[in-house]
Amino acid sequence: MKFRFLSVLLATFLFLTPAMATTIDLTGTIRDFYDSHPDMEGTISNLQTGLVSSTLASDKNPDYIAGC
Repeated sequence: MKFRFLSVLLATFLFLTPAMATTIDLTGTIRDFYDSHPDMEGTISNLQTGLVSSTLASDKNPDYIAGC
């Protein structure tokens, strides 16, 4: 009786539940520029950190905190 119940439960789970996706298809564009391309700024010699908060604000945008 116990085996039959488990087999019915397993069959119900396998055949009646929707299949879960094991992969996700993403679409994107990859661009590869040379350092000499006009859209590239070259090396960063005056890097500034700590300009924005480490968490997003309630409007889902970064908060400028450098002047604080």
